[in-house]
Amino acid sequence: MDQMEFTDKEHPKVRYLEVSPVEIQGQQMACIQDPLKLNEHAMIINPATFFLMSLMDGTRDILDIQADFARHTGQILFRNVVDGLVLQLDEAYLLENERFLHRMNAVRNEFLQGPVRPPRHAGISYPADPEELAAMLEKILNHSVDPSPVPDLDRPPLGLIAPHIDFSRGKETYAAAYGAFRSWVEKVDLFVILGTCHRGLDHGFALTRKNYETPLGPAETDRDFVDRLSSRLSSNALEQEYAHRDEHSIEFQAVWLRHILPANRPLKIVPILCGGLLHCIQQEISPENDPETHEFCEALVDTIAETDGTVCVMAGVDLAHVGPQFGGTERMTPGFLAHLEKRDRATLEFVERIDPEGFYQTIASESDERHICGFTPIYVLLKTTKAVKGTILRYQQTVNPQTQSVVSFAAAMLTG
Repeated sequence: MDQMEFTDKEHPKVRYLEVSPVEIQGQQMACIQDPLKLNEHAMIINPATFFLMSLMDGTRDILDIQADFARHTGQILFRNVVDGLVLQLDEAYLLENERFLHRMNAVRNEFLQGPVRPPRHAGISYPADPEELAAMLEKILNHSVDPSPVPDLDRPPLGLIAPHIDFSRGKETYAAAYGAFRSWVEKVDLFVILGTCHRGLDHGFALTRKNYETPLGPAETDRDFVDRLSSRLSSNALEQEYAHRDEHSIEFQAVWLRHILPANRPLKIVPILCGGLLHCIQQEISPENDPETHEFCEALVDTIAETDGTVCVMAGVDLAHVGPQFGGTERMTPGFLAHLEKRDRATLEFVERIDPEGFYQTIASESDERHICGFTPIYVLLKTTKAVKGTILRYQQTVNPQTQSVVSFAAAMLTG
């Protein structure tokens, strides 16, 4: 970040942003969000403004932007209109410039120097009030759905797969995962939680020694486990700790675990954010032959083996992300959704068989065209668990009618 080459005010450059189509009162618009969460508020813009922002790539000055906009749209933009948008983007830290870098460094330092990892999505994705949150989660657990096939166990499960989509859309699958796990949660001493880092990582995995705070109480990070795991790695997995600040995939699991545990029982976790496996697909190699992934999986296995007590490895993941919101062109017809479910379930068969290589290959063979959000965490879970069987508790899809896009997800329990 510090080596970024900034442009001057006459050559504005818009940062990488998350864009999704939305429809408001019958008009197609674009929702712009900052993946770094330096600005918590989304911008809703019309197609003309979106095109104008696309011209702000750092190579054009304001006059060039005006000229190119007129050439492509036939409309004349006055200088004050362009300047006004540049000012709005600058105030929201959406331009690559010194102001953005200063804010970025301040936010990073504040997080790294803080004693805990605050609940970033409380009051946004779920209630911040403890009583209101507990009531909502209990209502989800009691949600009336067809009963899931829960394995008959005589000891705690060795692994759990749960969603990380928002609680309201994923309630049936959250209920399946944590409803089935509730009777065993007190018998587990440590939860290793593998989460997806949606922003991506420079290296494969990011650790933290910070406790994850929740409105229901803390999820205490096992710092001794983190230190022992870190000591087995050739790279410093703590140097990417900042990735934990805004990522929700672990936070949501911490909230659920804290809810189903008795209030007087400490919750011990090891939060691990996982990057992607796209480089393995591009190099046409198995993660087993990727030095960083192989080393991490071996280190995790060894660290768990030397840890006293019962350890459960979890993956907070979603599955497919398909449609215009995710860069696709598919139409969400009943036939397409049924075909997607068939493909997803074929992939989940490798979870049932505890086959990490088969799981990887079925996604790599299609170049991850379904954009499986839990690709790496599920692979690592399957690679490091001592389980011999996986049971799919529920599969679910949620379609966004505004963007005509779909996200799928599942719950699964891994047993010995």
